[in-house]
Amino acid sequence: MSKRKKNNFKLKNKKQRKFINSILIGLSIVATVLLYYILVLPLETMETNTENNITQETVFTFKADVAPFALHPKGGIVDIEGGSFTEVTNDIIVNVKSSIKSNKPIKVNGSKEIVLNLVANGLWQKDFLLGKEDSFELEGTNIDLIDKDYPINLKQLEKFMNDVEKSINAIPSSYNFEISPIITGKITYNDKEISIAHNARTNLEYSRTQITLGDETSLVTTTPISSTSAIQRVFYPFGKEVSLWAIKVVSVVMYLLLLAAILMIARYIKANTASSSSEKERIDKKYKARMVSVLQSNISTIDSNKRVVLDSFSSLLKISDEKDAIIYTYEDSGSGKKDYYVIDEGYVFIYQTSIISGSYTEVG
Repeated sequence: MSKRKKNNFKLKNKKQRKFINSILIGLSIVATVLLYYILVLPLETMETNTENNITQETVFTFKADVAPFALHPKGGIVDIEGGSFTEVTNDIIVNVKSSIKSNKPIKVNGSKEIVLNLVANGLWQKDFLLGKEDSFELEGTNIDLIDKDYPINLKQLEKFMNDVEKSINAIPSSYNFEISPIITGKITYNDKEISIAHNARTNLEYSRTQITLGDETSLVTTTPISSTSAIQRVFYPFGKEVSLWAIKVVSVVMYLLLLAAILMIARYIKANTASSSSEKERIDKKYKARMVSVLQSNISTIDSNKRVVLDSFSSLLKISDEKDAIIYTYEDSGSGKKDYYVIDEGYVFIYQTSIISGSYTEVG
């Protein structure tokens, strides 16, 4: 084999070793990442199921008790949409309908009252009770908590407003009548409880000439009652159900086997790619004083029948001791091989190192 071919062959094997090492490292990283991902997956998932839906609704409708006038010659109770004229209105009647509906039967208990908050803009406010506090205990899927008309006596409120204005010598820019059903209590479904939290509110804007309805005339809120349960995570590889726990165990075992295989391959590559220079360095360092390095080998001048190839340096060392002979060395810089030999009575005893396919090879 020519020197050029030997050099090319050695370079090719070096690239192959680097390529194999890169694959092993990449495989280790990928396997580690996949194992970590599998191990951190929770064994169970939390599943939320809606057992029931609770809907609380409050609707306000208004009517007015008016004196006879041009628009309503007979007077009496009339429907009002936008508002009413203060001068001809005796009372405003607000109907409050508050109900609780559910998909499945529930129990409701608590108390209720209707409050009118008279607000003098920027000056003062005063609460008036339209409907006294009352307790309730009901059950079903469609429960009416309030369904009743509540009259607002305008004449009485106007007298109160006038008295306050005189007392404080101040007239506010406007008045608001805020009507609120105050409902407190619990809604019970099976062993679950939620609070009644339904803060409906409407208002009337009052002036000396006109009473105007506010924008909020209804309020609807829906509250789901849910339960949470732990569900074991399963997968279906090849159509068969496998728990995540089993996948974790199998993954750990496979990872350890893969890691062991990678380590064995790495050790094998290391053992078979250790350069012969490491052996030469050990020999040269220990027996340097007994060796003579030559620049040109004379082995080829000796008859091939008188060349004895040894399989270990220790054998050559033993012959050198027995013959009290010098150990000559010659290194071929092209192939990387190094010859250690002893010449005695026309015979040459040779121990030779070389790099072929990344392993030690005995040369004949």
